[in-house]
Amino acid sequence: MAKTRRSYTGASIETITQTDLNASPGYPATVVLTAATNWPYGSEPFYVVLSPGTASEEKVLVTRTGASDTSITISASSNRGQDGTSAVFHGAGATIYPLFTAVDADEANELTSMWEAKGDIVSHGTSTFSR
Repeated sequence: MAKTRRSYTGASIETITQTDLNASPGYPATVVLTAATNWPYGSEPFYVVLSPGTASEEKVLVTRTGASDTSITISASSNRGQDGTSAVFHGAGATIYPLFTAVDADEANELTSMWEAKGDIVSHGTSTFSR
């Protein structure tokens, strides 16, 4: 997977979905939320978790266009079932909120582990970092 900058905010509020999300919707797919208080927005994607703590828990990479938007967009099927989860059906009323994932931590760890000596230069390829 290509590395990309992701968006984060503090104090994002848990909310619920107003629309269903099928396991295999057409893409881009839109999910309407009750609210999106303090959620990230702009061109950089971020991760959300749907139905946390249940057998249907799923992590998804999404975007949200503006500060007042109450919908999120999933641009491709490859953005579903992230971080060891699977793409499953989520009915309206599913709990959802932004989160930091193992993918985020692993990429940050990979980047910092590239510096071995003072003066090392690290570059970014299509899917990995190089020293």
